[in-house]
Amino acid sequence: MISPALVEKFYGLGNYILIDCNHDFTKYFLLTGYNIVSIKKNDINRVNVEGDKEYNFAIISINKHWNESDFNGLEQLLSRIQTLENIFVTTLDAEADKIEFNTATNVIFKAGFEIDSSLYKESNPGYSLFMRRCINNGFAAKTELDQLAEVELCAELNGYIRPNEHICIVHTSYDVFLGYFNQFSNAERVEGYSTNDDFYNNCKLNKLREGGGGAQLENYYDCMFLLNNDNKIDSFESLKNLTKYLSPGGRVVICSDTFNPSSLNSDFEIEVAYHLPHNQVVKKIFGYKEVIGKFKNYYVLMKSPFNNLSQFKFYEKTYLYSKPPQNLLNFANDYVNPWLIKSMVEFPTRNKNEHALARYAKQILNNYNNLSPDYGAALAILGYQELKKEKHGRQVLNDIIKYINNVSMISEKSSHQVRWLISLSVLAAELLKIRDLRNEALNLYSSCLTLDYLKFSPTIGTKILQAYYNVIVIHYCNGNKYEAENYLIESLQQGIKILNVSFEELLGNAEKPLTFTLYIYHDILDWIIKLTNLKNNLGIKNNLIPRLNSQTWSGMLSERLDAISNMNDLIQSRDKAISSQGEMLEERWLAMQNMNEIINSQKVLIEERWNAMQDMERLIEERWDSMMEMEKMIIERDQKIEQLSKPQ
Repeated sequence: MISPALVEKFYGLGNYILIDCNHDFTKYFLLTGYNIVSIKKNDINRVNVEGDKEYNFAIISINKHWNESDFNGLEQLLSRIQTLENIFVTTLDAEADKIEFNTATNVIFKAGFEIDSSLYKESNPGYSLFMRRCINNGFAAKTELDQLAEVELCAELNGYIRPNEHICIVHTSYDVFLGYFNQFSNAERVEGYSTNDDFYNNCKLNKLREGGGGAQLENYYDCMFLLNNDNKIDSFESLKNLTKYLSPGGRVVICSDTFNPSSLNSDFEIEVAYHLPHNQVVKKIFGYKEVIGKFKNYYVLMKSPFNNLSQFKFYEKTYLYSKPPQNLLNFANDYVNPWLIKSMVEFPTRNKNEHALARYAKQILNNYNNLSPDYGAALAILGYQELKKEKHGRQVLNDIIKYINNVSMISEKSSHQVRWLISLSVLAAELLKIRDLRNEALNLYSSCLTLDYLKFSPTIGTKILQAYYNVIVIHYCNGNKYEAENYLIESLQQGIKILNVSFEELLGNAEKPLTFTLYIYHDILDWIIKLTNLKNNLGIKNNLIPRLNSQTWSGMLSERLDAISNMNDLIQSRDKAISSQGEMLEERWLAMQNMNEIINSQKVLIEERWNAMQDMERLIEERWDSMMEMEKMIIERDQKIEQLSKPQ
């Protein structure tokens, strides 16, 4: 039976009606704090569920004890409650309760509900089913199995929509995508067109109406889905006109059986490709992620964040505002090209292709001011990629140190110059450590501690506390225990100062608070825990420190994930063992069946032989009787002859 947690995951917060549900379902939803009405099937008509509350969801548990009056009560209840949006109907025993389950679903169908195609994969017809009220938006009205495949595609492509974007879909069945994205994505606005011509005509009406004279476009798209295979998109060049109104760094998802890029292109980068056949050569050139599975010839591309910048007006859409916080989101003012920070650095929006990120970074190094935050972001991309390599060159490290030295000499630094000065100092120190240049690394870590990180944001405190930790460890290992102790006390004071932050600086606008900053503070707390472990144990029980450091929240989550992964491996191994045992049992059963057939055929042969032997035995007995009769006749004949031969 599907767990109540899974049902809540899809339905969410609201008012629930639970009909004949078992203890687990009822207890779970009572503990959620939602408004719950739990009804036994016999009491459906006697319970008042109308009142002043709007009930959004119903969970109905069906079993073989449901009778005609119970189904009539359910029908009346559904007709009385017009606010119900979703119904989850389930059985405990799929086979025993199948008739009742089908009767219940028919009642729900008649009440104006249908299969929820967006959750069809989670359903198990004849066991459980997610249903939703029919509405005329195209999406909910489509429940045929061939359209469920489109819903699967919607769910997959939904992952490429970034928060608060303006997106468009060009597809003959765009209504399915329109409905799905409106319900399940974070998009601000979704438009749909069945053909390219419809799309072009809309662009002419709405985009060109904004005025000419070099005015920047404000009503542009951030993500496009060009999913008609007859679009004839066979190269990067064929995408140019289609994506004329796509923002720099915007994504375009295409479907094309003829798309075959032969070389790298300055206008687009491929992030992901979906294929049935495998094409390792193309993947190696472009560096994109390849997904081999059920989706054939879909490509996710990012439009270059360098081209046609003057045509588009930049808006901070991901977070909806640039401040508060004071400087953290101030991309438009601090960067030469604010589209770059969205395409390269920000996790909700960045390109996932490391090769593409490296190409963006090198383009910045070749064309941008070497003191700009853009330049610092590019060096960060290349520096972190350098950390992952087995062999380490010196060029990236030299470029980072040069940037640090040059920006350090600026008297009035921008907030994001301070950001990259701190971040790159820690990164350069890490690159020095893997070259066993600990004292040079110590100098860079120490330089971070002299910078006023509040000129950027307390969220950069992760790097400050990381620098403190390394300064303390290096001093201690160098024998400077007094210095290490002083830095330990200072680091904890600084950690508490970083935690003491205003609402606006941490969460931004109270009407639309940030969440990513809270994840950053999660890391800040972990570093404070590590520094506290150093303070309590350094020089006393040094062997305890690594073990205690693994007990940070991140460490415990990692252990839990490892445990879950190991458990999954065990479950998969068990399932494989069960499957193989099942196959062995099946083979054994087939062998036994074959043996039974052989035994039966041999039995027939034996019976035939036995019957033949019985017949033979009868023949022998008959012959024996004949011989006995003949012997008797011979004896009688001999007696007569003997009598006749005697003299009279």
